[in-house]
Amino acid sequence: MPDPNYAFTARQLLLGALPPGTYEDLPGGMLALGEEEFWLGLWSPEELGDPEPKIKELQERARSEGKRWAGVILLQPVEAGESAGLNYLAEALYVYGLPELQGHPGLVMLPGKSTPVKPVKGLRLAAEDEETRPAAEAFFSAALSEGEPLTSPLLDVQRLLESQRLVVLIDERPVGLIQLSRGGLLGRINLIWVDPAARSHGVGRAVMHEVAQYAQQQGLLMLSVWVQREGMLRYFLAKSGYQEQIRVRLYVGE
Repeated sequence: MPDPNYAFTARQLLLGALPPGTYEDLPGGMLALGEEEFWLGLWSPEELGDPEPKIKELQERARSEGKRWAGVILLQPVEAGESAGLNYLAEALYVYGLPELQGHPGLVMLPGKSTPVKPVKGLRLAAEDEETRPAAEAFFSAALSEGEPLTSPLLDVQRLLESQRLVVLIDERPVGLIQLSRGGLLGRINLIWVDPAARSHGVGRAVMHEVAQYAQQQGLLMLSVWVQREGMLRYFLAKSGYQEQIRVRLYVGE
């Protein structure tokens, strides 16, 4: 049996990450049923037993209901590592047209489990307002020009634009931007950008500490982030002072 705390955390993560719809519980996971497609979320794939019959059953159900099986979100505790069962599941999904999406590793961090962070004097986060909006717009454009935001492949551009903007201030001067969206008890960090002139000197760690504090104040259980390269994932972890808790894998239909 999986650890009940992990199962609860994973379920809350899936409720925040899966597209909206009607949810059905499955052994070790859940289905999100939308009008035109559905997703399978798993946190304990071994509870499915042999995955191939279940995959066939779900594909047949999708056809009979006139829907598309869009993909699978697979969660795994970091300490679990690779396993024969996980590899078999990945192979079965690939055979049935759901290959793993490469280049978008996801991680989940639990607020309050970061390492001690040296504060940066005068640094705070504030919701975007009329006074800081011009700076926020400039920071958003700069972030896009430097590379992709830290968005999940499930997050479309419109939802990115609608996510909450927090302006990073040092001595009341705007120096950065964070975009945060919420799903249930899960907070998703969609963008982090700090003015190059304000980078280093522990600013990145301090910003992440402030984000964690804000998340706790908002009642969020978890923070998640998606990155486009594995090296960037490690860099992000090192800068933030967090330890990776859960790995997220996506298997998406073509």
